Parts: sequence; structure tokens; C-alpha cells
Amino acid sequence: MNPEPTAAGLALPVTDPALADRLRARMSVVEEALAGHVRSRAGFVTEAASHLMEAGGKRFRPLLVLLAAQIGLGGITVLPQYMQIVHGASPTQAGLMMLPMVVGMMSAGIATGQVTSRTGKIRIFPIIGSAMATVALLLLSRVSADTSLVWVMAGMLMLGLGLGQCMQPLTIIIQNAVPPRDIGVATSSATFFRQLGGTLGVAVFLSLLFSTLGDNIKRAFASAAGDPAFRQALADPANSALRQSLRSGGGVLDQVQNDSSVINTFPAVLAHPFQVGFADSMSLVLFGGGCVMAIAFLVLLLLPKVELRATSAGAAARAEQRAAEAATD
Repeated sequence: MNPEPTAAGLALPVTDPALADRLRARMSVVEEALAGHVRSRAGFVTEAASHLMEAGGKRFRPLLVLLAAQIGLGGITVLPQYMQIVHGASPTQAGLMMLPMVVGMMSAGIATGQVTSRTGKIRIFPIIGSAMATVALLLLSRVSADTSLVWVMAGMLMLGLGLGQCMQPLTIIIQNAVPPRDIGVATSSATFFRQLGGTLGVAVFLSLLFSTLGDNIKRAFASAAGDPAFRQALADPANSALRQSLRSGGGVLDQVQNDSSVINTFPAVLAHPFQVGFADSMSLVLFGGGCVMAIAFLVLLLLPKVELRATSAGAAARAEQRAAEAATD
């Protein structure tokens, strides 16, 4: 006997017509329950999204700022590599050299939280912070292979002070832009946009870095070829492997692509063109990050006045629920 089709479109070898009817009925109930659950969740997400985007998208702007800011910050992923290639730091040392930015973020975050809790003012901080981050990224884009590490760290400190005024205040603004019952959706949306922006930023800016790195290193070597000290070091028999690689490609150049620490084994005059090429590519990346951060600053200028809740979200949600119940009675 042919298999009996069920309500779900599956074929089961049912020979009893009564059993087949019962299976079809139960499958229909399951399908209706699943469809109802999907409709309810979709309605909940749509309603929450409408709260974020209502009033011409004013409440959606902080999410766009988070997205733009994280895309712009994708450019700072090149700074640890700059520390390793240009300043000869190990991976651990390069991470420790990022501490000025971390200290700036922590200090600005703590100060912003204290001021906000005492005055209730929060809108101004993301505006100031995004402006500082924009200036810091544009200043860091001027860094070269010969820039003092002190100036680089000063730029990172300024960048951290700007970021510390943006991240948590923007999350608080988003949470206060929706009804209490939608705070969970708003917070998860902020996290999603932040992760999306970070992913896009890293992908785009690292692609930009490595797509321009080869040509910049070639130009740096062509420029260094006129330096007598460079020609003398390149003619040294101890550097014959690098000389052969520059003529025919491969060899040492392939090792540099796989492990940039090889550059630190070259004489300083021969390593300098590699450092110049990387610094030039990094400058382009940081300039792009600064431009994206400037867009975030301009969007924040359009941010409406933010009024923080006087009560906790839980208390506000309970009050809202009691009001709804009183209205239905």
C-alpha cells in the first residue's frame, strides 16, 4: 500500500485510515502552534524595531552611530602590527603598548558615568567623544615609520578618551529610547550593530591595508635606492638573500609575508623601506577610519535631547503593566 501523506507533507507507511486521520489532526495542531509562535515573535521584534525607528528614525540614530563607530574603529587593529613591524615589539609588548588607549577608555567611561548619574546629562558625551576619536584617528593617520612612540601613544590615549565617552552612553541612550519592556531588544540590537560594525571594519580595513602594502613597499625601496648607505648595505654578501629576492621575488619576501618578525633581523637601513611601506598603508587605513568616525559625529549632532528614566527599568515596566491592566478593567 502507498504511504499515507501527512499534514506536514511527509510520507509515512500508515495502513490504518483512522490512525492516519489522527496523525493528520495532530500534525495540523503542531503546525498551527508553531505558526502562532513564529507570528508572535515576529510581531514582538517588529514592534520593538518600530519603537527604535519611530519619529523619523530619531531613536534609530544611536544604532547607526554604533555601526559607523565600530566600522571606523576597525582601523585600529593595525596599530599592534605597527608596533611589531616598525618598533620591533613582540606580540605581547605590542598588546601592552595599547594600554594608553585602554586607560583612556576606562578613565573617560568612569568620569562620564559619574557626571551622568549626578546631572542626568548624557547627550553631550557621545558628541564630544566622537569628535575626539575623529581627531585622534586623523592625527594617527599622520604617523610614519620615524614617528616617536611617545606621540603614537599620545594619539592612542586621546582615542581612548573619545571612545570612553561613546560606547556606554550610547547604549544607555538606546535603552532610554524604548519602552521598558523593549529594553532587552534594544540592548541586543546595540550589541548586534556593534559586532556587525566591528566585523565590517576589520574586514574592510585589513583588505585595504594588504591591498596597498605591496605597492607602498616597492615605492619605499625605489626611493631608498638612491641612498648610498642603502646600496652599501644591500651589496654586503651577508644580505645576498634579500638582494636576490628584490631582483627576482620570492625568497626572503615570502618569509616577510608569513612572519613579519623577519624584518627585525635585517640591518636598520634595509628594514626601513619595509617599515615605511607598512606605515604608509596604515596611514591610509586610519584616515579611512577617521572619515567614518566623522560621519558618526555628524549623525550625533542630530541626536534629539535624551531624558533618562527617573526609576529603574523594572519599576517602569511594572508601572506600565499596572496602567495597562487598569485601563482594561
